[in-house]
This record gives sequence, C-alpha cells and structure tokens, in this order.
Amino acid sequence: MSKRLSKKERALELFRKYSEVFRCPICAKWLVVYEPSGLRCGSNHNFDLAKNGYLNLLNTHPKSEYGKELFLARRKVFSSYIFHGLWTELYDTIENIEPKNGVVLDAGCGEGLLLSRLYQRFPSLKLIGLDISRDGIKLAASHAEPIIWCVGDLAQLPLNDRVADVVLNILSPANYSEFERVLKHSGYVIKVIPGEEYLQEIRELVTDTTPYNNQDVMENLKDNMNIVEVRKVHYKSEVVSEFQSEIIKMTPLTSKRGLSTRPIDSLTIDLNIVRCSFN
Repeated sequence: MSKRLSKKERALELFRKYSEVFRCPICAKWLVVYEPSGLRCGSNHNFDLAKNGYLNLLNTHPKSEYGKELFLARRKVFSSYIFHGLWTELYDTIENIEPKNGVVLDAGCGEGLLLSRLYQRFPSLKLIGLDISRDGIKLAASHAEPIIWCVGDLAQLPLNDRVADVVLNILSPANYSEFERVLKHSGYVIKVIPGEEYLQEIRELVTDTTPYNNQDVMENLKDNMNIVEVRKVHYKSEVVSEFQSEIIKMTPLTSKRGLSTRPIDSLTIDLNIVRCSFN
C-alpha cells in the first residue's frame, strides 16, 4: 500500500512539474525544488513551503485590509447561487480561448474559489493562484485540487517571462507591465471589473461612501491593452437570510464604516468580463 502524500509533499510534486515557471523574487533567477522543504534559486535564496502546501514568495510583510473573516464570507457567497451568472460567463470565456494544457495564473486569487472551480471544469490546466494576503492563500490552500498557491506581489510576480497562457485578474488591482512580461505572446488577460451598480445595495448601507465609477479602471485598461471581447453580467439576485451576515463581511466597503441596520433583500451583480491582449 502506497504512502499517502501530505499537502506539502503534493505541492512539491506540482512545483517539479512546473519547474520552468517560477523565478526568485529577490534576484530573478530560476527557482527549483530542493528536498525536502521548498524552492531555491541559483543565488541560494530559499523559500520553504508551509505544511499546508502554499509558498510564501514575499520579501516584506504588508498589511492587508482583506482578512480571514472577509475571505471566509466571500467563499460562502461566491460559491452560492448569487454569483452563478458570473461563473457561467467566465467558464465560457476561458473555454473559447482553449488554453488546453496551458498555464493559468490567477493574479489576486484571494481565497482561491475560482481556480478550484476551474480545475473541476478544465482539469488539464496548470493552475497557479497568487495573492498578497497570507490569510487568503492559507484559505486557498485548503482546497483539495492540485493547484499551486503562492503569497506574492502583483508588482513583482515570481514568474519567468512568457510562461502564462492566461492571466486572470478578478475584482483585483492590475499590474499591466508585469502581466505583459509573464504572458505568452499568444496569451490573454481576463479581467473582471465592477460596473457602476455592482453591490449597490451594500453601498447604500454605508453612510460615508461615494458613488462608484469604473471609468478610470477602463481607461487604464485601454491604455495598456487591446480589448478583444467584453461580456456584461448584470442581474439581481435574491438574498436569503442565510447570507445576510456574509454579504456585509465579504467586501472592504463595510470595513470600519458606519452602516445602516436594515436587511438586504436583493443584491445587484453588475460586472464586465474583459478579454484582452498585448498584441
């Protein structure tokens, strides 16, 4: 009977398979697996895997407004019927690209739900989730699917040049110069940008917020990339009592701000799925 591998051992196996992908965030030399605990570059910078299988590739310890409670709430809400429309359109967008056995980087993956679902739909993909929040990556690493999880900085991606077929950037800040560096010439960035009515019911509860406008985000995208396709996702979803607490906790909109106490009966999902390239 074969020994069952630990999460750390399974993660090391994945890093061996992806040996051409990663580089040192300190000196930019290739990272390779060293036994028994992690990765090392040619300059002997070592990065040890956590026992639950994720790799910390950050040189600093930045504070994040995205904590464990937010990510737990987001996982529950995003995996529910409320965001079903988003997932359906995302799957179709990725399927149309046909990356097959390609490398997909989720830059700003949070709690990792999207990549977990993508693996179930497209098991041949090589999936990498990266986020600056250690709380988010710790939660992401609890998924059972064979996915590489890294704590890392979007402004200094720990990936070699031209290794990714797709970069996902879902409701997260972007760094287009780094996306261009790591993306293959034939690759795509898929970015999800909130529309003006996204979560408007939550915004209405916040007493000191201003109306949201995505014009600056869209203009920045157009200045850096060529838009290939835009899919609009817009609908209202009923909010049952089970999710009342989580929809408040899942967004930094409500952090340290005054809130109205009335319940939310429905939630507006207003999102733009933008597929774009650097060609």
